[in-house]
Amino acid sequence: MKMEIKIEELQKYMSEYLFDGLQKEKYVFTSVEIDTKEGKITGLVNIENFFMPLDGKFHLSSVMNIMISSQLMMAYIFYNLGEYKKQEVYNLKEEWRYRKPINKSKDIKYQVTQIAKATRGSTIFYKFIFNVEDRSFLGSMTVNLDVSNKRRTEC
Repeated sequence: MKMEIKIEELQKYMSEYLFDGLQKEKYVFTSVEIDTKEGKITGLVNIENFFMPLDGKFHLSSVMNIMISSQLMMAYIFYNLGEYKKQEVYNLKEEWRYRKPINKSKDIKYQVTQIAKATRGSTIFYKFIFNVEDRSFLGSMTVNLDVSNKRRTEC
């Protein structure tokens, strides 16, 4: 049986967090350390103005996690390139395992490690692994960027 959902009723069937709460949340890096020899960037993050879910207990969402992880990964890439971010990084493949909830909103530890890098022509490919809050969330991401049209800016 096929039925149409009235647009004014649609929101009642959707996640309040994804519809409204995520836009109000803010993450703040309180500490970031880059170790280029080990190929790692480690950051501590606080979630501010967080959305309180139906169960009344904060938990770091997968969406917010991906945003934070991606920002640290990009900081690592462009720091190693010796330039500020002025071009896009494209996600080719991403995988996450959410092993246990992260219920704290302060000092959430992120560790991002580059495990592979390859250049083909003017494109650089990277593979990173992610360890969030002592293996609570584990992930990997393969990305690329085209450096043929690098727009350099003076620092």
